[in-house]
Formats: sequence, structure tokens, C-alpha cells
Amino acid sequence: MPDWLAVGIGGFVGAISRFQINQSLSDWSTQRFGRVYPLGTFVVNIVGCLLIGILMALAVDKKLPDFWRKTLVTGCLGSLTTFSTFSYETVELIRDDRPGLAALYVVANLAIGLIAVVIGMGIARAIVR
Repeated sequence: MPDWLAVGIGGFVGAISRFQINQSLSDWSTQRFGRVYPLGTFVVNIVGCLLIGILMALAVDKKLPDFWRKTLVTGCLGSLTTFSTFSYETVELIRDDRPGLAALYVVANLAIGLIAVVIGMGIARAIVR
């Protein structure tokens, strides 16, 4: 299978997953709090960080074939996670006069994302042993 097709298939799965997760969490936050909060982007970014930690640790240890790295990391996780949406949602929180929530959103995404990558790498190391 050509690399571009592997990335495209992974991208399709990631994009559809992101859409569904975002839609479900937007509906939930509207029902629960009466407004939409950017929970979907937060969740997919943290899950993506955890998964990229696992997959790249496996790839570095040569336990993940290059085909699967391209399909899962470049394709699926590349379309599942989203920095542009995160940035837009942060600006919208500021424009909605919620700068404290915007700051918390930025810090939480960065800190928990980094922690998730490290945890993912630890999970991969445990799997390989």
C-alpha cells in the first residue's frame, strides 16, 4: 500500500473520531452547563498525546512497523488532534470575557498533554519488556 494511502486512511479515522468526540462532548456540556465548553478538543489532544507517546516509543524501539507509524501517528493522530482549534477556542474564551478559563485551558492542555506523552512512553516501555 502506498504511504499516502496509509496516511489517508488513518486521517479519515482520526477526523471522524475527532468529530464524533467533539460532538458528543459539546452536547454533554450544553445539557450539563447550558453552554458549550471546548472539552472535545481538550480530550482528543490529551488522548492523542498519550497515544503518540506509546506509538513513538514503540517505533523508536522498532516494535511498530513504519507502515503503522505512518497510518496511526501521521494519519490518525495528525487528524485527531488539533492545535488550530485549540488556539481558536482559547481566543473565543477570551472574547467571551472568560480570560481565567482561557488561561486554565492553555495550561491544562500543555501540562496534561506533556504528562500524557511521558505516561504513554512509560506504557510502551512496559509493554516491550
